Amino acid sequence: MKKIIKLALVSLMLLAFVGCSKNSGNNEVLPINRLEQIIDNKEIILVTSPDYAPYEFIDPSKSGQEQYVGADIELAKYIANELGVELKIEALDFDAALASISQGKADFAISAVSYNEERAKAMNFTNTYSFSEDTCSGVLVHADNYDKYKTIEDF
Repeated sequence: MKKIIKLALVSLMLLAFVGCSKNSGNNEVLPINRLEQIIDNKEIILVTSPDYAPYEFIDPSKSGQEQYVGADIELAKYIANELGVELKIEALDFDAALASISQGKADFAISAVSYNEERAKAMNFTNTYSFSEDTCSGVLVHADNYDKYKTIEDF
């Protein structure tokens, strides 16, 4: 797991080399990378569509930034902590989250974003860290009906 987290962090840092700019003081615009901007701002902005438990979802017993929970949210907190910056989470629908990344409005997205060529034209991707796409979804069945529903056809 540590290796996966390190890969994600390194990939985020590589993603950060997207061009931004800042003023050098003599009206000359100097390019800076996204990582420098994040560190200068002391904040990293995550966009997510928090409707994909257990990876990212809303805990109704909490409010504000603490309401966003899940495995991917913990990964985002770890990344922010390693960078020494505050994590700001913005909840959007899935398409808006992806648009925020391609428009440079957010620093990174975690929301069950899978790689495809169209998305790769607008954003960079980390190495895959979840290989459970075929097994991560399921159907919850009451224990009394466990033997009744063994396959999708049984439904």
